Amino acid sequence: MRSAAKFYKQLRRSGPKSLAGVTLSHRRMWELLVESYCRQGSVKQALQVFDDWKAAADAWEAAQQQHLPNLDSLASQELEEGEAQQAQQAQQQAQQQAQQQAQQQAQQAQQEDGAQLAAVDAERQPQPQPPRPMPAAGSSREGPQAAAPAAASAPSADAPAPKEAAARAARAARMVAAAKLAAAHAAAVRMDTTLHCSLL
Repeated sequence: MRSAAKFYKQLRRSGPKSLAGVTLSHRRMWELLVESYCRQGSVKQALQVFDDWKAAADAWEAAQQQHLPNLDSLASQELEEGEAQQAQQAQQQAQQQAQQQAQQQAQQAQQEDGAQLAAVDAERQPQPQPPRPMPAAGSSREGPQAAAPAAASAPSADAPAPKEAAARAARAARMVAAAKLAAAHAAAVRMDTTLHCSLL
């Protein structure tokens, strides 16, 4: 009880703020002080302790009410932040998937085009011709005339191959289609994210 009385005197010297700071943590000590002074017959001292206790409790409650956080607003704010973060992560994942899909399609198109170009090059390479028989003496006059149709029927090396041109056109079409697909997918993801954020 002496220690409680000494503690009370120290609090009285410190001021009202110290009294308010120990209101809840030392509630039993306040009660013991009041009970002790009442048993000793010091009614005035007991009333003084009770008044200090009541004033400190009121000051503490007022401070808590003034600085009390709004739990509903904090919970809704945390929920909105979590949903926004999830939407951002989903958008990033969708963009990465679209980019990976476009890269895979471009690689596949390049592989197919390379195979087609290799086939075209293989077809354009000259094939070994069997040795021609020597013309007879009587047919020497027909040599130039017979060689002319053969030369006319032989394809020119400078002329573009139709298969090569078709392969290049197909490759360009596939690359354009892959780029359009990736752009459309990214636009759809952005639209969904914008709509989700606006609904929040």
